[in-house]
Amino acid sequence: MNNTYHFIGIGGIGMSAIAKVLLQKKSKVKGSDIKSSYVLEELKKSGAQIHIGHDEKNVDSNDTVIVSSAIQDDNAEYLKAKKLNLKILHRSDILNEIMTGSKPILITGTHGKTTTTSLLSEVFLQSGKDPSFVIGGILNSSKTNGYFGKGEYFIAEADESDGSFLKTPPFAAIVTNLEKEHLNYWKTFENLKRGFCDFFSKVSNKQNLFWCIDDENLKKINPEGISYGFSKNANLRIENVRKNNFQTIFDITFLNNTFKDIKINLIGNHNVLNAAAVFGLCHQLKIEEKFIRNTFEKFVNSSRRLEKIQDCQETVFFDDYAHHPTEIKCTLKALRDQIKERRLVCVFQPHRYTRLHDLLDEFAAAFDVVDELIITDIYSAGEKPIKNIDEKMLVKLIRKRDITVNHVPDQFLEDYLLNTVIPFDVVIALGAGDISSKIRNISSNYSNNPKKLKIGILYGGKSNEHEISIKSTKNYSQAFDKNLFDLKFFKITKEGKWIFQDEDMSFERNPKDIFSPKILKELKSCDVCFPIFHGPMGEDGMIGAFLDTLDIPYMGSDYYTSAIAMDKAFSKFIVKSYGLLTSNFIEVLEIDWKENRSGICLDVLKKLSFPLYIKPNHLGSSIGIKYIESEKDLEESIDYAFKFDTSLIIEERIIGGEVQAAVIGNDHITVGEIGQFLSENKFFDYEGKYEKSSMVAKLPLDLSRDKIQKIQDTAKMVYKILKLNGFSRIDFFLDNDGNLYFNEVNPIPGYSSNLSMFPRMLDFIGITNKNMINNFVVYALHKNRKNKRFEKAKV
Repeated sequence: MNNTYHFIGIGGIGMSAIAKVLLQKKSKVKGSDIKSSYVLEELKKSGAQIHIGHDEKNVDSNDTVIVSSAIQDDNAEYLKAKKLNLKILHRSDILNEIMTGSKPILITGTHGKTTTTSLLSEVFLQSGKDPSFVIGGILNSSKTNGYFGKGEYFIAEADESDGSFLKTPPFAAIVTNLEKEHLNYWKTFENLKRGFCDFFSKVSNKQNLFWCIDDENLKKINPEGISYGFSKNANLRIENVRKNNFQTIFDITFLNNTFKDIKINLIGNHNVLNAAAVFGLCHQLKIEEKFIRNTFEKFVNSSRRLEKIQDCQETVFFDDYAHHPTEIKCTLKALRDQIKERRLVCVFQPHRYTRLHDLLDEFAAAFDVVDELIITDIYSAGEKPIKNIDEKMLVKLIRKRDITVNHVPDQFLEDYLLNTVIPFDVVIALGAGDISSKIRNISSNYSNNPKKLKIGILYGGKSNEHEISIKSTKNYSQAFDKNLFDLKFFKITKEGKWIFQDEDMSFERNPKDIFSPKILKELKSCDVCFPIFHGPMGEDGMIGAFLDTLDIPYMGSDYYTSAIAMDKAFSKFIVKSYGLLTSNFIEVLEIDWKENRSGICLDVLKKLSFPLYIKPNHLGSSIGIKYIESEKDLEESIDYAFKFDTSLIIEERIIGGEVQAAVIGNDHITVGEIGQFLSENKFFDYEGKYEKSSMVAKLPLDLSRDKIQKIQDTAKMVYKILKLNGFSRIDFFLDNDGNLYFNEVNPIPGYSSNLSMFPRMLDFIGITNKNMINNFVVYALHKNRKNKRFEKAKV
């Protein structure tokens, strides 16, 4: 091979990786790019000759010219190479050349190539295989994207965008997914699929070919090889996924073995899939399991690229080099997408007066996704100040975008953060100056004395479900992490009097007043409250409205959405208006029943068919409900239901089963696994549910994943339609023909025993009781911040 290579666009992540490999192979390398970068500086240090700007003078008569698909035909250097009749190679061609003599392991797919390639390369390095690799990103441990090793394997991303992934027959391969992409090259999706089929056929040993069966298009191709995914039909099956903050834990079943509690320092199911493929291929290539596990657990992002520097009691600190508006926006969006409703506190150190001057408007618009922004003193990098360019001016501009922002001078930064950061906050420091050392010191000091939140547990209440509230409170309160929370209990008696119990639910006395100054003081000292009520005067949002007046964040839906959800008839009317099915029903008001009993009975007989349920409109726990099969029991059952409520619904029975969905979240909604109490078409009254415990829960259900997904999607839709937030349990009827009917909502789901379905449905998808409570707190704080933002809106 010619030992002089000229790269047009050498600073690109893929081109620079190949250039680095060639330099390590002792070849002469030079190249050009339109602007300087740290990548070019690293290449210079490694011996490459670098030109800034594309110019025909950069091309010599003895060069082999390397191009990527991004280089246009009118590029000056490309035209010069054509004029001199030089050898011109696509980057995939030179990559194919330098892999000659190795065992190529190629990773391809529409998404996930870089992460998968990086993780695989890291495992090979840590296990002593000393592979060569070319990656579309910087590998953290070795600080490079290209390496020429002494081992027999060469790991590389295979680019499907221009068909170049077909040039090298792989010894082994991972195919992550296949979507409609790059049709400017392939013209049709069918052509793209044929390209992937060709790729599959080129893999020499199909036992070293891993493809994702969860991807519908790959599943249709169904290539020879080893499928991986969450599907029960996968050869390598992912199970029992749990999320622990910014780490994911899962099990793998493969070749009649189960590998439990695999931990990766990444989040998201897509990364679980990537890791599973890497695990399976490494296992096939006889890499010891301990090396795979250790690498997964230690695998981190590049230094100062969303680098997690501290994770202490649910407070996380990140450090990032971003100092340009575009970088800042990308970094903050990536972090926001990961942390969802958690509070995002950004500490930004402006770098250079000139940069701030030149990009002032861009900086002002770069922080829209943060909850609080702190501007430190400008890091001048030796520059002299520019008139009217300072921290206060930047703060003023950003405030116009309704962002909470303050200038905190460097000498006060630590005190400010240590006093304002609380559990579940995510803090990120951005900048190219000395902010990195500052935030690392501050985060270390925070970890020496982390904060706890005071949680007020409100329970009991005046409704007929008072005793169920007490049972739920005992179970919910056990799920609180005592390292994070201090609990205070506030019991409301059946007479409506408030009792403060501090940390012991069992302490009780008979107060003289309904609500004393001491109760108010203790309540106001709480950071967040958790109203655990069932039925009217609590679950219907009444207590939530009271807490809103005190400006205390609380768990669960807003008072107005709770009231709507608790009204069975109202919620059915609303859901039905959106096109969802409900059982046939009518609503009856007590005042109308007193005035027109016979007319209402005739209306029931005309519009509905037996058997029927007669339900108090605002109660749960089967209180006041009657199940009747004929007209003779109609009036008596209506009279009975009106003992418990001022309105009721009469609805037809759906022949089938009742299924339940646990739904949590505010802006980001999660639906748990679908569960069911097996009733054998029997109706369970209060005694059957809570005293005899005769109900049998089933989880998961014997339904297809498509049917489960439909129920989950419908539950999410109902949650949005009724404007719920925090958490709720949504119940449906599933008839024998597979039709789904909305039944009702529980704004505060019961947790009266270990049989209670709500926490179990969440636990099934990896949200433990502890994480469930942590999420509730995050949602409460998030809801409170949103409401404050609306309060500040100017008319």
